[in-house]
Amino acid sequence: MPLIKTFTFDETENPWQLGFFECRDTIAGYTGGFGNGKTASLGIIGATIARTYEKARVLVGRATRPKLEDSTKPELLKWFPEDWVERMPTDRHNNLVVAGTGSTIEFRHIRQEGKGKGEQQSNLLSATYDAILVDQLDDPEFSYKDFEDLIGRLRGTARYIGDDPTMPKIGPQFFRFGANPTRNWLHREVVAPFFLYEKTGIISSKLLRDYETNKPIVKIFNAPSRANQKHTGEQYVNRMRSVFRGSNAKRFIDADWSAYEGLIFPEFDESVHVIEESIMQKFIKEQLANDALGIIEGYDYGQASASAYLFQFHNDAGDIFLVDGFYEAMMKINKQAQRIKEIRREWGVLPIDRPYADPDIFRAKNATKDKVAEPVSTMFSEAGIDFQRGANNVATGLEKCGSYLAIDKLHRHPITRNFGAPRFFVSSKVEFFTNEIVDYYWNKNVLGQNVDKPQDRNDHAMNAWKYSLTRRPSVVGKLRRRNNILDIRAMQWSEQADDKRGQTLPRHL
Repeated sequence: MPLIKTFTFDETENPWQLGFFECRDTIAGYTGGFGNGKTASLGIIGATIARTYEKARVLVGRATRPKLEDSTKPELLKWFPEDWVERMPTDRHNNLVVAGTGSTIEFRHIRQEGKGKGEQQSNLLSATYDAILVDQLDDPEFSYKDFEDLIGRLRGTARYIGDDPTMPKIGPQFFRFGANPTRNWLHREVVAPFFLYEKTGIISSKLLRDYETNKPIVKIFNAPSRANQKHTGEQYVNRMRSVFRGSNAKRFIDADWSAYEGLIFPEFDESVHVIEESIMQKFIKEQLANDALGIIEGYDYGQASASAYLFQFHNDAGDIFLVDGFYEAMMKINKQAQRIKEIRREWGVLPIDRPYADPDIFRAKNATKDKVAEPVSTMFSEAGIDFQRGANNVATGLEKCGSYLAIDKLHRHPITRNFGAPRFFVSSKVEFFTNEIVDYYWNKNVLGQNVDKPQDRNDHAMNAWKYSLTRRPSVVGKLRRRNNILDIRAMQWSEQADDKRGQTLPRHL
């Protein structure tokens, strides 16, 4: 038998771990720094479900068989006392059978491969489970398709025989996972939408929610490494702090999902720059009624890749509001022109300035002996949309965009009126822009070092944004005149009365 360990929840030092254990939402993740107790928490949850549900099937999964056998499985087995086990896993049957309830813990690798690829092929799609526990869901072998397939397997109906009234009577149909901060599909599709909702209340289209109640069915408990130092020891965290540097320290020690090396716009914070659609729309309508806004449009053309159009307003204080647009591949030019007109009509405006676009669309291409080339801009003009050339310098364009994201302590938020605000805001409606900016990286050379050039992928909204700011100044801060800086008495002469000795004192300020 493996060594049995003891574990104590500490609601003061590690409330995230206790919250994860007590969570009753369908999907819950315990994420964060190295050594914060993710795998141990999954083991305790698995043991609890197997002991309180009758004949439950509980999947414990990891991306690959080596990772499962070398790491996850030995750790989880530590949380099953000998008298709880009816049968231990074997090489032939990788299941643990729980005494008393007849429940099984099934250890499986999850990566799905086609026939003929050996023992790595997973057969999960032929099974159903009462609970699924996945360790390190951030592993690169996982994809969102795997996540979808696992949720589809979660339809067990085991009967609850415990005494906790908060537990589901059947099922429990829980999906639980552990993960370290990363910027892959897990962040984009699961974690970031929840963090946005938690901070701002904004319900994005990607938020995992019940479509009848509109409430989230997911909860993420994100804890730093220090949260579990009661079990790992203080020296463990101190040692990592001595070795880890920069963004790696923030990610793997402090549990910061936003600290990722190579991001072009690390200043972008969804809780700061994203405004809920209804709030943004109400504000813009009020400002339009007072004739207090101008219009900025940006466009990037794509055929097989996406075309991106950004519709923005600006005010006299230098704030820019991205409120609408589209992002679509293989969209015909006539349809794009029609959509631009529709967006303008929806906002009840007619721009006096032409949209700034990729200079490349003004060049004639693909000319042949029998065919005269026609620029894309000409075809748009024939459809009723005239563009003007946007600035195409990458370095200055990115620098200018970044300046609008920076927080200015002396700048007042246009909606909340609080000091300490950026000058760029995006409506929660324009999700394609948010999805792209949080995944926009510098390119790397053969040594893996960042170079002064963006990666040439998923950059169409960023290009459209860069073009749209062609005639806008960079934000370098404003000088604020301080009123009443001098006491009025400093501008007056006064004569002090004679002192007791009969001497007259000189004039003074």
